[in-house]
Amino acid sequence: MKKILIAMLACLSLASPAGATAQIGETIIIDGKPENMNAEPLNPYLNQPENFEQFKQYAQPGGCTALWRAYVGEWEIKERKLYLNKLETGSCSSEDRKKFPLDKLFPDQPQPILAKWYSGLLVMPRGKLLQYVHMGYESRFEKYLIINIQAGVIVKQETLTDKQFQKRFRG
Repeated sequence: MKKILIAMLACLSLASPAGATAQIGETIIIDGKPENMNAEPLNPYLNQPENFEQFKQYAQPGGCTALWRAYVGEWEIKERKLYLNKLETGSCSSEDRKKFPLDKLFPDQPQPILAKWYSGLLVMPRGKLLQYVHMGYESRFEKYLIINIQAGVIVKQETLTDKQFQKRFRG
């Protein structure tokens, strides 16, 4: 999937004078409340060729520079575990997206899907927007909730100020 995204970005840079685009974030439900998430926990799963082939068979084509990955996931933290509740593909407009059949990507698994393939950080921006950056997830916010996940299970959770976040993650 990374190779495809890099190729798409290269083509776009040749065809358009515009730079990169801020991305539509995933949604995560924490304590019953939806939040924006600047992480893409499905990517490691889709980086496996057989999984990506399944995804391509059922995904709706998009055409939006704010959604390079071609999907938006809804995730949830329950009992200190990360679950994928639903997946939508296609358009940048939430009204025009199509529901992706999770059973095609995760056959014989109960839903919601436990994200046992994912180990990494989940980043949830919080508070006021300090600086809008028209690229990826580079905009800056007052605070960030950082959740460290190992094989789908929370191992650490902390809140950082923008200054702490910038120092630790953006050098």
